[in-house]
Amino acid sequence: MSHLLVRFGQLAATLPVVAFGMGYATQAGAVSLGPAAEYNVFVLGDFNQTGTDTEGKLAVGGNASFTDGFAVGMLLRGEGHGDVLVVGGDATLSNGKVYGDAAFAANQAIASNVGFEILDTNHQVIRQGNITQGKPVDFAAAGQHLRTLSASLHAQAQAVTTTKEVREEWGNRFTTITGNTTKTDFEQYGNSILTKMQGFDSKLNIFNISAAELSNTKYFDITAPEDATVLINVTGEVASMSGFNFFFNGENCNSTQMQCRGKAQNVLFNFSEAKSLDLNSISIMGSILAPNADVKFNNGHINGNLIAGSLSGNGQSNLHLFKGDHPETSEPDAESVPEPGTVAGIVLSLTAFGASRRKKAE
Repeated sequence: MSHLLVRFGQLAATLPVVAFGMGYATQAGAVSLGPAAEYNVFVLGDFNQTGTDTEGKLAVGGNASFTDGFAVGMLLRGEGHGDVLVVGGDATLSNGKVYGDAAFAANQAIASNVGFEILDTNHQVIRQGNITQGKPVDFAAAGQHLRTLSASLHAQAQAVTTTKEVREEWGNRFTTITGNTTKTDFEQYGNSILTKMQGFDSKLNIFNISAAELSNTKYFDITAPEDATVLINVTGEVASMSGFNFFFNGENCNSTQMQCRGKAQNVLFNFSEAKSLDLNSISIMGSILAPNADVKFNNGHINGNLIAGSLSGNGQSNLHLFKGDHPETSEPDAESVPEPGTVAGIVLSLTAFGASRRKKAE
């Protein structure tokens, strides 16, 4: 399995405008989270969280349950945010607060101890939040866009040849993966892995890591140029992130949370193959794209977007949205949703195009 960094910032800039599987016209570029970009948490299926906060906007395509001291949109202030909470299925809310307007498409069970209000920058109430019946998000179309995006990033990452060097010292295993302008080091001591990823492209850096390597990681260090986008592609159907610290350029993020959060806005973990993803006892520095995964998130927080197939647990989502090198997504166009074969063709075309460019360069 390859571990790599791919430079395709210039390649992507030459691609034509395409509709990624859903009628959302997306300009050529590295990454576009499309309709999920403005949401701190975007869940395609069911949502069940208790006793936790989402600092930004939250959207759920299926049924949603919020209980035991929850908050949605707690850092949003003033007007102009639209519906802070959107639920496409049945909604159950108890003992919490929504800081903004909300839209529910189906049945609602809202306890009397749930408040809806909009605050100004001085934390004073501007007005009570509105509750409307409807579904302003097309979750079927959004899901197709996000799955196609995740698959295309995975295909790009897997298409590049890398070199691998392994050495053993005193029973410990050291692996170095080199590809184009990247270097990934895995230092393995027993079952524990220290992962160090170095990217040197000033625009876009893509790495590969297996789910097994990620689950055994106890130290995760990312080195990349300032403001460069870092995409980390994780292979495997069962994945986890648990109990390790993040470092940027060797700087411990436990000690410098605020500085790291800014850098984390350029980092995206792509779990295209994952059917299940367990996030536990961890402060994640970056966003997660896992549109096919049942995500369990407990005893931690994420500094970025969290995009999941379904979501449960008590993990907190902090408002540091992904701002990597990608174009803005336009409003939905009138095109129909492509057939699955068309979506697959988009992915294959991206991969083939990249291979052709590499061959010419050689």
